Amino acid sequence: GLGLRRKYYEYGLPLVLGAAEVSLLDLTALYSAFAREGRYLPPRMLADTTHRPPRQIFSPGAAYLTTEILANLQRPDLPASWEFTADRPAVAYKTGTSYGRKDAWTVGYTPRYTVGVWTGNFDGAGSAYLVGAETAAPLAFEILDELMRGTEPAWFERPAEVETREVCAISGMLPTDDCPTTVADYCLADRSPVTRCTVHRTLLVDHTSGYALCRACAAGHTIDTVVFEQWPARLTGWLLDRGAAATMPAHNPYCTGVIVTDSPVIASPEPDQIFELRHGVPTEYQKIPFQASVAHSSGTVHWFLDSEHFATARPGATVFYAPKPGRHTLMAVDDFGRSSSVAFVVQ
Repeated sequence: GLGLRRKYYEYGLPLVLGAAEVSLLDLTALYSAFAREGRYLPPRMLADTTHRPPRQIFSPGAAYLTTEILANLQRPDLPASWEFTADRPAVAYKTGTSYGRKDAWTVGYTPRYTVGVWTGNFDGAGSAYLVGAETAAPLAFEILDELMRGTEPAWFERPAEVETREVCAISGMLPTDDCPTTVADYCLADRSPVTRCTVHRTLLVDHTSGYALCRACAAGHTIDTVVFEQWPARLTGWLLDRGAAATMPAHNPYCTGVIVTDSPVIASPEPDQIFELRHGVPTEYQKIPFQASVAHSSGTVHWFLDSEHFATARPGATVFYAPKPGRHTLMAVDDFGRSSSVAFVVQ
């Protein structure tokens, strides 16, 4: 079957990335469900006359959208001249290479055929030459070309539940008047989110000082209207560290009003996380990272450990704590007094 062969917790977090055992036959059969509008049909050998009914494991709309994502005109079997292969049959495909380059995979499918290819060493030895897109994919495409030789190219029909709509080009949400650009995208009519874009936000900025203004302090200023990207607090520090987001201007420090935005989000430690000290290892080598993001990506984060001030840092920066046994309460406070807290245990 296609079930996991061990308990889910034995795989650890890499399980969400596909880090589980699977045979080439099982993997290919699962991909073939995308070609059957989401219906999974257990594989059988030619000599097996048993006919098993298909089982719906994906909706037709979800299967079609996945196929559109996996379809690519840049065929890997002719990487140097892919633009001349438009007359070749369209194929949806996925490549993969296992950790240590021990396996190279490709599964490709059309409305008529699904082909899976594995390349590797039978003794499990890794090789720098084992890359799915370079070794397994050309072979899969060669097999599909041979199977479909002399047939009319065909592609999947779009189910009625798949519609198109305009969305914000950055967030993928339904656009607001603040979104600078939109694109047409597929959606599932009965289940795609209808949330309006929460990323783009228009701010009033003082032309001289560069401070953000609110209704309580905008009067009497020369104002520029600027659209900023305001990502969720947990992402802000990460994006800033990678130069993928612009720092939003600090709010006018002379304002007597109150800005209401998200409280800080503590990314580390997790709520009620348990840390075990390793005996014989100095605590300076077992420090616990404190990290938080704030929705307003300027300013500082003030850390309080067990009600005592511990450190001050910029949003997203990591502060390290040499752990002491016991249950602890950690609080992160931003420049506007908003706070979040978590508890953790050191054993």
